[in-house]
Amino acid sequence: MRTGVASVPCEQEMNQGAEEDAMSKRWKYLIGGVLGLGMIVGFVAFRPDTLFTDRKVDERLDPRVAAALAATTTTAATPTTTTPSTVPTSTPTSAPTTAAQPTVVAGGQWVGIEHETTGGVSLVADGSRSTLVLQDLVTSNGPDLVVYLSPAPAGETDNLPEEALNLGPLKGNVGTQTYDIPAGVALDEFSSVVIWCDRFSVGFGVAPLTPS
Repeated sequence: MRTGVASVPCEQEMNQGAEEDAMSKRWKYLIGGVLGLGMIVGFVAFRPDTLFTDRKVDERLDPRVAAALAATTTTAATPTTTTPSTVPTSTPTSAPTTAAQPTVVAGGQWVGIEHETTGGVSLVADGSRSTLVLQDLVTSNGPDLVVYLSPAPAGETDNLPEEALNLGPLKGNVGTQTYDIPAGVALDEFSSVVIWCDRFSVGFGVAPLTPS
């Protein structure tokens, strides 16, 4: 009889221990699941992998835009000389009418803000169309990088003005690329180009738009 009575508490203790082990495992699984979910959310939000990978682009320029950029480079490299005036020997007939050619109206070189950034920018006007060209850009990759035209001078990079014009996501952190500017935009209202991280409100690079 004593043996039978003593076995009841022993069985209860074994059952209680099993329940505690099961509960402990459930808590471990729950905590592990929460930590795993937190890591996934953090990875999606911060995208640390982008800091170690490059998005390379090599966009082919419109021939007219490329010609305007080449003409600007040639003009800048050629010294100005004075040519003596001459009297024409004959009066030329009316010259054929040609369409207006694209011209570079402003440009500058990139300067790093939070990340080293190099390359050049050119603002090309072609009648009612305008194009921003990022030439040989090299900067860091990151989440939610956007190209903006900013009314603020290149030296004022702490904040992005509300009047800044969003030209779209950065196509790549390495390489030449173009961005169309909406018709009707007054180009002379903008003083710089900014690569801005919208997710963390920080600038990667800025370039002044110095009139040509």
